[in-house]
Amino acid sequence: MGKRDPEDVELVALALALKCPVWSNDNDLVELKQIKTYTTAEMLCILEGFLGF
Repeated sequence: MGKRDPEDVELVALALALKCPVWSNDNDLVELKQIKTYTTAEMLCILEGFLGF
């Protein structure tokens, strides 16, 4: 992870272990290439498409 926020370590480790994405607006996580991170704006677009808004 390099010089990242130490408070993100557990979240990143869990995402890597479970091979699942993360929902966050934290730029450190959004820029991290090892995990897929969805921002709130991306989640809203996904939900709008899913729910047909």
